Amino acid sequence: MVYRQYLLVALAAAIFAAGCNTSQVSLPPPGSSHSAMPAVTHMYLSINSTTGSVQIYTVPVTSASVATGAIIGLNEPEELFVDKTGRLFVPILGSASNTVQVYTTPATSASTPAFTLTTLSTHPEETAEDSSGNVYVAVTNSSTCCIEIFPGPVSSSVTASSEVTANGVSPNGLGFPFGMGFDSSNNLYVSSTTSIIQYTQPISSTSTPAQNVTPNFDNFGLAVDSSNNIYVANATSDGTIDVFHQPFVSGTGTRAFGITVAGTFLAGMAFDGSGNLWTVDSAGNVYEIAAPITSASTATKIITVAGAYGIAFGP
Repeated sequence: MVYRQYLLVALAAAIFAAGCNTSQVSLPPPGSSHSAMPAVTHMYLSINSTTGSVQIYTVPVTSASVATGAIIGLNEPEELFVDKTGRLFVPILGSASNTVQVYTTPATSASTPAFTLTTLSTHPEETAEDSSGNVYVAVTNSSTCCIEIFPGPVSSSVTASSEVTANGVSPNGLGFPFGMGFDSSNNLYVSSTTSIIQYTQPISSTSTPAQNVTPNFDNFGLAVDSSNNIYVANATSDGTIDVFHQPFVSGTGTRAFGITVAGTFLAGMAFDGSGNLWTVDSAGNVYEIAAPITSASTATKIITVAGAYGIAFGP
């Protein structure tokens, strides 16, 4: 959290000096290999502090819900992701970390990592998986770094094969990448502090954006629904989720509409097993946007959990 506060202050200062004005998908797209994902029975929340944790809730989550367990002793856990086999990925940001802890689910208070992925650069933020089982880690090391690729199937013996940096990202660079998600065509979407970027397969260290929506500042969580609509949480004070339809095109983008959330500085996002969209704000408020999602949709605060940041649904 200390690193993020420093980062946001630095970004605000940079934006002011330049005279500018200013989450992951738990339900994979149909038709992809993710369709075999086990049934959703739990919600996982990362508590972003130097003594952080991942709290575990049984679904459905209501205003009366309390955590049934917690994985404790984590140093700034970030945005959470559950892969098609039900494994929970927890990037660890603190103390210049370069690790992503991977847990089998359903997780409990007694859970320990099944294995750990080691990133090439420090400060991992978010994880995503393509239809071939390759795992991607967004790293907020600098404004040009990085999206790291781990060839699937991932395990303790797998190392990152390459890093995608700011190749051809114009005019604002890659920014600090925070959110990621794949559509049913295996296109990767990355939300950063300066852009929303689409990469097409094959993705490698030489990849350049296929599309780049910019300027679009302070984007954090990102989710893709089963119709390939893209949802991007905005970390500025307006508490907006921007919704993009296909085709996703460069420039001002294909923003269809925005959903204003009562909270501010939205971070993690995820879909539950019924297609409802959930997001978390900087005050630890957890909101649900019920399906089907339209321009008339509103967000309902369900619970408040101090320090909550990342969210995922899984077994």
